[in-house]
Amino acid sequence: MKFNPGKTFGWLLLLAATVLILSVTGIVPGWATRMIVSWQALFVLLGVHLLLTRRDGFGCTVLCTGAYFMIPHVYRVLGMPMPFEKSLLTTLFFAALLLAAGLEMLKAGTKHG
Repeated sequence: MKFNPGKTFGWLLLLAATVLILSVTGIVPGWATRMIVSWQALFVLLGVHLLLTRRDGFGCTVLCTGAYFMIPHVYRVLGMPMPFEKSLLTTLFFAALLLAAGLEMLKAGTKHG
């Protein structure tokens, strides 16, 4: 059987919709819905889809962005205090974004120069 990333993405969307419906009916707890049906989870899902369709650079970026911003939710669900402030998390993210952009520009400069 041939792998089809579009069908895989479709199945994952159906799974998210099912969790949302089960949450509204009270079968699934609200924290699970907030973890699975969120923009962070959508970024992770989209990143996985992009990786499966061989768009490695962009897929990895989208996946890591979603996972990075999901960190506070994971700590909250586990009932653990965050070891750092949420503002530090955002600052570190933008610093990492600048670092990645700078490295990408240096890498692109070596190809053309």
